[in-house]
Amino acid sequence: MCRIVFTLVLTFLLNACASDLFIKGDQEASIRELLRTMDTCHKNLLGDDYKKLEGKLFFESNHKLTSGDLSNQNMPSLEEASVISKLVTNKTFCEIRYLNWSQEHAPKASQLTMVYSSLNVEIFKRLSTGTYSYGQAVSDMRSAFIEYWKHLKLLEINVTENNKEATKQFLRNYLLQSGSQNSTDSNGNLIVRCGSRGVNFVTNSCN
Repeated sequence: MCRIVFTLVLTFLLNACASDLFIKGDQEASIRELLRTMDTCHKNLLGDDYKKLEGKLFFESNHKLTSGDLSNQNMPSLEEASVISKLVTNKTFCEIRYLNWSQEHAPKASQLTMVYSSLNVEIFKRLSTGTYSYGQAVSDMRSAFIEYWKHLKLLEINVTENNKEATKQFLRNYLLQSGSQNSTDSNGNLIVRCGSRGVNFVTNSCN
């Protein structure tokens, strides 16, 4: 019986640990997968037109943004603006994939991830309408990502703390219940031992 109870408690504790924000890998590995998902989605959505934005709005995964990338004052041409607008009008195409990523990697961050996605769509919209230059768009996209990363970390800390408190509460309840059960078992044994003589529960003895 004790082994079964211990196994149940251990299972609960392991599940509590596994229910932190990222359920498949850590934050860094999960975000790398999200960025790959985003890039793949943009490529699938735009097809060959994706190449028209390479080095301006989209960069290779190992590319480190330079001051030139962030200060690029060039505005999209009419053709480029038309390509970028596809990212806005077909935003659901990629949003579904971001939701799938959230369900697989960080279900509790789904809302935060969709906010991050919406920010990028707004940046694409401003770029396609001539409100932003490429440099402004890239700079804002970088800032949005940094804020997303920070809020994920804060959410992860919050989830971990909540799980710790839930674990403590479970153990408190379990110990209280165990103490009550032990008392009930003791009384039951006393009743059996005393039989027809009756039980004095005050002195824990037979009459």
